[in-house]
Amino acid sequence: MGNGQAVYPPEGSHRWVFYDVHERTVPPYVWEWYVNPNEGGSPNVQKAVSVAVNTGPNRGALLQEGRMEAPTLSFGGVILHRDQYEVMEAWFDWRILIGLMDDLDRQFLGVFAQWQPNRQRRGTNPWYHTYQAQFRVSAYKTASGVSRFARWPLDFDLTDLPTGGFQGG
Repeated sequence: MGNGQAVYPPEGSHRWVFYDVHERTVPPYVWEWYVNPNEGGSPNVQKAVSVAVNTGPNRGALLQEGRMEAPTLSFGGVILHRDQYEVMEAWFDWRILIGLMDDLDRQFLGVFAQWQPNRQRRGTNPWYHTYQAQFRVSAYKTASGVSRFARWPLDFDLTDLPTGGFQGG
């Protein structure tokens, strides 16, 4: 700070972490991201709303609110190394329930639903990619511990799972 050197992660934040909640893949069942996404990352939520217009003398719209659709986390960033690329590809390929904790300590349960890497040709780094991704959320908890969608499993907290897993490179 002040000496021209970057500090990562920034003070007060940490790296994103994927957890294999049911330990169905290969140990250590945890992946701490090497580089956090640099865009997006907050849940997008949409309600089903139907609109009907009556034809009587008191014309107006009738709105009926339905259930919320499953939230989606859309995010994107950069990939710097081959192992980072391959680990993201593996997590996308596994058909498992994933726990995701972001840099704001929000906890999500869901499925890694979309991953679109885009190679960027750089003479000094052949593995440099940008990517866009989506994570479909089945339940999530705010940083203050409030359940916001679906029902968060009682007495379940991603911070209780083992850490120190593979740190993407």
